[in-house]
Amino acid sequence: MSRTVGFAYPGARIQACYGRLVSQAAWGRLRRLDTLSGFLQAARDTALRPWLTQLDVTAEPHQIEAQLRALFRRRVGEVSEWSPPAWRPAVAWVAVLPDLPAMTARVRGVEAPWLPADSGPGRMGAGAARASAELRGLQDAFRAGQLPAQAWLARWRALWPATRAAERRGLERLVALLDPAARGAGADAATAQAALQRPLRDLFRRDTRRPAGLFAWLALSWIEFATLRGALLRRRLALPLEGGLA
Repeated sequence: MSRTVGFAYPGARIQACYGRLVSQAAWGRLRRLDTLSGFLQAARDTALRPWLTQLDVTAEPHQIEAQLRALFRRRVGEVSEWSPPAWRPAVAWVAVLPDLPAMTARVRGVEAPWLPADSGPGRMGAGAARASAELRGLQDAFRAGQLPAQAWLARWRALWPATRAAERRGLERLVALLDPAARGAGADAATAQAALQRPLRDLFRRDTRRPAGLFAWLALSWIEFATLRGALLRRRLALPLEGGLA
């Protein structure tokens, strides 16, 4: 099977999903709704509906987070199943992203009720032994002082299989987009996420049937997950609302 054919199927599936991502304009309207009930009512009429129909929004905040993490992992798992076998470890590594804050806290010796019990290699299913070794490597990088997102990004790059020149160029463009955010550049996480939207969408359209397009869509899905999580928890806990994206 040629590489082009190998990415034709996931590219077609993801292209259909891409059209259901929430637009910046829709997020702008949702941010103006300051109650959880009002936000949920409006959000269910947007592309967020697939997330929300599977959530128990009456649950405790840490339970809402756990549900969202499970939904994000399920989305990554679907993409992994669509992907050529050589790329599945790199795709599966994206499922670790929701665990980074809790893993970092544990490395630093923080123990608190909000730390999720569902993080770690045990919930990664098949390949748990390999995943366990990779997560230990990630934790070692944390202990050595590397920023969590940088450590994750370095490991993700190491999981790429051999790539053709055109594939490598697209992936390196994606790294160039993600690396400043991994280093904590920008005023805050919300600002960084908002700034990534347009270049990630451009990269997706340019490389839809190459690895970079697949990972650009996963990055956009991660932003949507993180934005929804922030929006729900701010309103659930009556915290100050977003200045930008959640």
